[in-house]
Amino acid sequence: GARDCNLKNKGLKQAHVILLAGVLKFNASLTSVNLSSNNLGDGETGYVKATDVQGTSFNVGDKVTYNGREMVVSKGKDSGGDMKMKPV
Repeated sequence: GARDCNLKNKGLKQAHVILLAGVLKFNASLTSVNLSSNNLGDGETGYVKATDVQGTSFNVGDKVTYNGREMVVSKGKDSGGDMKMKPV
């Protein structure tokens, strides 16, 4: 069977992954599952540098783009240039 499962950026949410985990526990040959760039957890990013974010303003509630995804600023840019975002 397949050894790798690439589910990167498939629009998965936490409920989907919980169901997937129930099925995968019976797959002995799978060694790697990529779930990156999905909407898991509350969706808030950790602190990221504002220089890595595309937008004209970085205040709470502003829409920006981060890693190709539309996001909303949840914690505005601080004195160190860091901020947090959530998916739209």
